[in-house]
Amino acid sequence: MSPRSRKTLLVAHVVVSVGWLGAATAMMTLALRGLVSTDPIVRVSAYETMHYFDLPVNAPLSISMLITGILCSVLTPWGLIRHWWVLAKLVLSAGLLLAIPFLSAHRLRELTETIPAATEPAGTAAEVLAISITGVTVLTAVTVLSVFKPWGRTRWY
Repeated sequence: MSPRSRKTLLVAHVVVSVGWLGAATAMMTLALRGLVSTDPIVRVSAYETMHYFDLPVNAPLSISMLITGILCSVLTPWGLIRHWWVLAKLVLSAGLLLAIPFLSAHRLRELTETIPAATEPAGTAAEVLAISITGVTVLTAVTVLSVFKPWGRTRWY
């Protein structure tokens, strides 16, 4: 891979990674707003925005981050399983990509349907906030791994 191609791929990876972290932070902010507001209209609006934000924004960013990250690792000397930090980023990113939609989608739907009727299940809003905080925390950890590159090489190389 030429240096120019490598840098272009790396820029794409950084852009979608930062985009996903920003989107996750926005989701966390909306979850907090939905939890603390006493106005049902504000609460429903926050959760509906989160729900509609998921598919067109978070899904493409998360999938793009995973794909560009894998390409960056296999097409450069870093390798996919050569260094622990790369492997950790892969596991954390893939886990987050799979877990967050599974954990949050039905809760968001449930909140938007039950808040107007004042039949909201106890703890659901707090769960959505906890899931959002977890997402931001994991993405921040992935960023830290990218900068510090800890733990050296795996035993497979």
